[in-house]
Amino acid sequence: MTKMRPVPFAEFRTILETLGYVKKRVPKGRVFEHPEAGLLLFRFYRDDEPVFPRDLTRTRTFFDLRGAIEANAFDAMLPPADTRRGNGFCDTREPNNAAKRPSGRRSKN
Repeated sequence: MTKMRPVPFAEFRTILETLGYVKKRVPKGRVFEHPEAGLLLFRFYRDDEPVFPRDLTRTRTFFDLRGAIEANAFDAMLPPADTRRGNGFCDTREPNNAAKRPSGRRSKN
């Protein structure tokens, strides 16, 4: 799976709907049904909440194993990571100014 930016559930739902899945109402989660491929179950996400990477990976694997869509095609449907500096999704520290991690060793005095 390629590196990507967080995917809000509203965008993920749109991808599933594009693939023919229909959202079903259930009280404690999100269910998407496809007449031929079956059901996909997810915990309840708000529309603006990012989908957990494990849910994206499981969905990708489900589609790939069932032959619904190849893994690379699924990856292409997801938004790519923005690698520009200062966008909040990458480390903006300069290499020379990076904070040093403590070694975990205590000095003997």
